[in-house]
Amino acid sequence: MDFSSHVQIGILVPVIQEIVYIKKHSNLKIRSDHFRYNAESNSLLSALKKRDDELKPELVDVWVNRVDTRFSCNLGHRDLIFEKNKAEVKIFKIKKYIFGIHNMKYLKAAHDYLFHQAAIVHTNSSIVAEDKQYFFNTLNNILDSNDMYLEKVVFPNDFNNMDDMFRELLSDYSTTVEDTRALSDKIKEIAAQVANTIIEANSNSESFTEELINHFYINKRDGSRRECTLCYSFDKSCRTFYFYSFALVYTAEEKEVFSKIRLNI
Repeated sequence: MDFSSHVQIGILVPVIQEIVYIKKHSNLKIRSDHFRYNAESNSLLSALKKRDDELKPELVDVWVNRVDTRFSCNLGHRDLIFEKNKAEVKIFKIKKYIFGIHNMKYLKAAHDYLFHQAAIVHTNSSIVAEDKQYFFNTLNNILDSNDMYLEKVVFPNDFNNMDDMFRELLSDYSTTVEDTRALSDKIKEIAAQVANTIIEANSNSESFTEELINHFYINKRDGSRRECTLCYSFDKSCRTFYFYSFALVYTAEEKEVFSKIRLNI
């Protein structure tokens, strides 16, 4: 039967390629290892011979993933597929570890932490760069109005750590106009706090170069607040801002939970 009028050729080709490959490697089988499930392994080819109501979900998933991978490779994305597969293996290991936690409190803590990290990773790098520039522009304007000038920014430690601050802010603001304004106001507020600390530290000295620390809060979507710290110094004579670190502040209880489930914070 000819399915070419109903299926795009770009999809039909990888389907045929996978069928040929599976037939050549007839030992390819899928075993469901669900708890207390003792059925024998299933051949991938068996899925092609069954009616729709007889198909097993795990076989369908494997076929879809194999055809999708073959399709991407045909388009020249083999290297990206390799990276995707490596990422999926790591995600599987993370899931396996999480579901191995038999304490609901610890399970929720692990879920919240990993969900948060995923949100941070998926923030827009271009917007992060724009927000960082806005922060330093605001900081420079306030210092300039107090006869202090910012000409250079130095990152003695991790250059990307400061970006984490803006990723944290972005993860809790969507792209609506109202949230964009709220984000700008928050960045302006933090910049003003840093500027005032620098101005006060240098009020009684020609140049105060000791490390300074600011504490501020980020309002989370669930209504909670997360305390953060920003460590830096400012050399008035060299007109240089030294950024040392940004970090989230966790309670002793949170640290104990993370320690028990072996998550580094």
